Amino acid sequence: MKTTILSAAIALLALPAFAQDPSPDFSGAYVSLNFSRSNSSSSNAVNAATSKSSDPSLTLGYGVDLGGLVVGGELVHRRSNYSGTIVATGAAFDGKITGNSVGVKLGYPVGRAMPFISARVGQGTDKFATGSMDLRSSELTLGAEYALTDKISTIVSYEHITLNYDNSPLTVTSNHIGLGLAYRF
Repeated sequence: MKTTILSAAIALLALPAFAQDPSPDFSGAYVSLNFSRSNSSSSNAVNAATSKSSDPSLTLGYGVDLGGLVVGGELVHRRSNYSGTIVATGAAFDGKITGNSVGVKLGYPVGRAMPFISARVGQGTDKFATGSMDLRSSELTLGAEYALTDKISTIVSYEHITLNYDNSPLTVTSNHIGLGLAYRF
């Protein structure tokens, strides 16, 4: 009798864990808000520079479940406020990059988590003290989502972004570590 009561109590305590959907649906439309920190360096410039930035971004996407893989597209709007130093002189600088990118995302759901990779291309504008320059971007992201509920998930990611400035040999390479929150419709 004591064993039956103890077994029933353990089963009742474990019931909420079994009530959760172990495999949420990562397909469909979603929106996510992400925040990242980055370290950047320039190359092919007259004066080499390094910088750090804080980067909020908003992503709109759609994924299709292809039987174990989620494939989709996404549109990202990013705003980056940066500050840095010219390596040779130590002179400080700052600015703001605003841009949009579009690309593909491939994910592999495993229970409540989905590791993913995405690749995007985009364009934007870098505004700084002495003017502004247009740029093109190429972006590669490795990350993972974890479903908190059927609609809400958290995101952790690493992004490698290369910025090529129009009419200039300047190239900036950035490495971003980010956290985000996504909502699925």
